[in-house]
Amino acid sequence: DISMHAYNTAFLSIMNAPTIKCNAYKKQGLSIVVFGASGHLARVKIMPSLFRLFGHDKLPPFTFIYGYARTKMTSEEWRESLKRDLMSIRGANSNLVTEFLSKCVYVSGDSYRDVAAYSRLDKLIKEQEYQHCHMYQQFNRMFYLAVPPNVF
Repeated sequence: DISMHAYNTAFLSIMNAPTIKCNAYKKQGLSIVVFGASGHLARVKIMPSLFRLFGHDKLPPFTFIYGYARTKMTSEEWRESLKRDLMSIRGANSNLVTEFLSKCVYVSGDSYRDVAAYSRLDKLIKEQEYQHCHMYQQFNRMFYLAVPPNVF
C-alpha cells in the first residue's frame, strides 16, 4: 500500500523537475486523467491541487483534465460539484474557477473494467489533443489513480 504521503510526495516531485524550472512544459500540451474523480480523495486533494497549479500558472496553457469514475453524472454536474469545493480555497475567485472548470470533462463507467467507457474517454482525449496538435508537437499524459485498493 502506498500512503497518502507517498502520493503527495510523488505528485509534488513533478514541480521540482528541471522542465518546470525552465518553463519548457509550457511548450507542450497536457492531458490529465483522474480515475476515481467523483471520490473524496479527488474532490478534496487532487482537484484542489490541480486548481492551485493552474492558478499559479504552473500548468501548460492547453491542459485538459478528464475525470473518470463509476458515479453516474454529466460533465456539467461534476463541474458544479467541484465548483463548491474550489470556491472555498483561499485566493479562488469565480473567474479563475470557471476558467479552470472549462478544462474539465467527466466520463462515467459501470466499473473500472468498462471497456466501452474507456473507449469514450480515449476518444475524448484524442479529439482534444488533435484539435490543439497544430500548436504543440507533443501532448503529455498524466494519470492519477484515486481509486480504492481493490481496483488494482
